[in-house]
Amino acid sequence: MAAAPLLGDSAAGKIKDDHLIDCNDKGSYYVNARVNNISLSDYLNQSDPTSTLYKLLPKDVLFQEASPGSYVSMIQETRFRCGGIAIGVQFSHMAMDGVAVASFLKTWAKVANNSVEAAHVLPYFDAVSVFPHYDEFPREAMLSSNKLSMRLGKVVTKRFMFEPSSLELLKAKATSSSVENPTRVEVVSALLCKSMKGIRVSEENKPMALIVSVNLRTRANPPFPECSMGNIVWPTTAILPNENEMKSLVESIRGTIRKIDSEYVKNIQGRGGFVKLSNQMSKELGNGKSLEHVACTSWCNFGLYDVDFGWGKPLWVSCVGAEGNSKTPYFNSIVLMDAKMEKGIEAWVYMDEDELSLMEKDEDLLAYASINASPLKHGL
Repeated sequence: MAAAPLLGDSAAGKIKDDHLIDCNDKGSYYVNARVNNISLSDYLNQSDPTSTLYKLLPKDVLFQEASPGSYVSMIQETRFRCGGIAIGVQFSHMAMDGVAVASFLKTWAKVANNSVEAAHVLPYFDAVSVFPHYDEFPREAMLSSNKLSMRLGKVVTKRFMFEPSSLELLKAKATSSSVENPTRVEVVSALLCKSMKGIRVSEENKPMALIVSVNLRTRANPPFPECSMGNIVWPTTAILPNENEMKSLVESIRGTIRKIDSEYVKNIQGRGGFVKLSNQMSKELGNGKSLEHVACTSWCNFGLYDVDFGWGKPLWVSCVGAEGNSKTPYFNSIVLMDAKMEKGIEAWVYMDEDELSLMEKDEDLLAYASINASPLKHGL
């Protein structure tokens, strides 16, 4: 394939241990598959294609930590009966976060199209010099931080589709003197948390904390390149107010995210910066048992609907559901994706089955969102 040089240069290698990747230049794990009994449009028009999306990935083991010897990048090309193609990708979070994966895919598409621009886009591996590894920091603390944000459990997945018109109504509802121009990500995050707070069956009635993954690249001064490899994100925690109203929730979410500014990023750089981060993490760990955590990450504005390998732009860009997996670390979590329709959002929610079934009946939520709508129904 035309993209082979890029795959070999920036995503080759295997995981050696918890901290090291063996860059052996042997390329990525690449699989060709065929689906002979259904067309791509029929597949996408199923009542719920979410539950079988994992079959379009090169490995059926999802949501588990990569083990030594695992590939850093794995790709499956699936051709349907009609000639339509699905590209399923899995990358180790040790090497790439969502922004890095998006940059990789966009550059790969440019290479496949023999774009001159692609020759000037190279992966940037200098993040380790800006955020150096700190050997004295105990690995157990990092593992504990992961447990703080997401607990293991058997979950199901639902997609909530928000059309642009609904998002404008939500923004109007959430506007306040403190937040005069709420974003679509802020209002969707707030509405989903509002629903989760309203249907929780926990008898402990813990306050809810929303853990938001913040991209540090755009908040640095000067900004780090989009093609910076690594996990250049940081989870910040918004303790949501007891008042379960959109305005209050949006104010809390925005205030927490905006604390991660250029000065914050500057302070956590260098050897001393990791110590500051670990101290902050310890504070959050200390309060962890008294909070109900929900994790939220946004893949909006990544430009994934512009990825064109020469066959045209994608009909659908999606996550993968948790069905078929007995345990996943995505318990009580939200992933926000751009919808095919401009300025729309797909919210992927991973929750306990009983709680999510209650959420599906939330009239306030359903006034703005549709559930598991066909990807071909919107924006085509």
